[in-house]
Amino acid sequence: MLGPSEQPSPNPPLLEAYYYNGKSAVRHKVAVRLSESALDILLPSGETMTRWLYDVIVFADKSSGGVRVAKADSEERLVFLDQAAFEALRSRAPNMYTSQKRIRRGMALAIATTIVFLVGVYFVTPTLTAVFVALTPLSYEAKLGKRYAGQISSLLEDGADKKTCQGVHGLKALDKLVQALAQHAPVLLPYHVQVLDVKMVNAMALPGGYIFVFRGLLDQAESQDELAGVLAHEMAHAQLRHPMHAMVRRYGVSMMSDMMFGGSVMGGVSKNVMMTAYSREAEQEADALAVQTLQSAHIDANGLANFFKRLSKEEEKSRFELPGFMSTHPDTASRARHVESAKPGGLAVLQDEEWTNLKAVCS
Repeated sequence: MLGPSEQPSPNPPLLEAYYYNGKSAVRHKVAVRLSESALDILLPSGETMTRWLYDVIVFADKSSGGVRVAKADSEERLVFLDQAAFEALRSRAPNMYTSQKRIRRGMALAIATTIVFLVGVYFVTPTLTAVFVALTPLSYEAKLGKRYAGQISSLLEDGADKKTCQGVHGLKALDKLVQALAQHAPVLLPYHVQVLDVKMVNAMALPGGYIFVFRGLLDQAESQDELAGVLAHEMAHAQLRHPMHAMVRRYGVSMMSDMMFGGSVMGGVSKNVMMTAYSREAEQEADALAVQTLQSAHIDANGLANFFKRLSKEEEKSRFELPGFMSTHPDTASRARHVESAKPGGLAVLQDEEWTNLKAVCS
């Protein structure tokens, strides 16, 4: 119950935003009311769900998906899709940027302290991994992903023979499909998706939203729904920060010190990144988030199930030499059955000509 001095001013402006409670990746569309001293997040009924005082609201980050602000000392987030809405809030929040500077300094100190604590540790325990990943800013993670992507591309190149597919119309269609998924993903990330001219049937997510799709997988996909399903799955790994968890857990301080200070570890690690497998729990989490994204985007999630089932049959035929996707994405048969439970039906994102161009992106 608000006291008399805390009552909002008459007819304060209402703004649209998405609210994340910090406990799950699910976003909630909310109305935001800017009163004299605080920001009120409203339930659909119009009742106040929570209140943020203006002096504890800080800028988090900005991407193509909107501007994200945070409540200091909390995991809660608000995302404003409208720049004007953010500006209305910014004019009332005196510590929007100054507090962020203090947080960054504190974050840098926390990271440095963690590195010192982990010196000499090569394999990091799951608990310490989670702590380290939580303390790592997304900006550092993106830099790491970019460096790995460059290293992997260089490793696969044969002299002047480039392995990154460059078909202009195909890449345009790929970007259209990625953006259709990204707009409905519960976590806002900038994605950098490339197709590698490699026969292996595989796809992989790197830290910071960098994703590789191999030509072999693109050739194997029989419909755009199947490819959309694989993309949504890899994007889900990125949103859940699974690549970062896997790399920290496997390579420990050697990789992290290389990320922070530069060094020669990166090249050696990159050679093994393509065969890094996730746990069954991580795959199930990515599947669930992928299905949620596909359904929000009105894309048939059964495309992913069909892809899994077909690869599962290949797995049975090739018991001693697994195709790339199954070796790094285990348990495809049971996952296909789980994804099949999703509501069928959807709309095609790409026109037939665009899908044809995408299939020929490496030609």
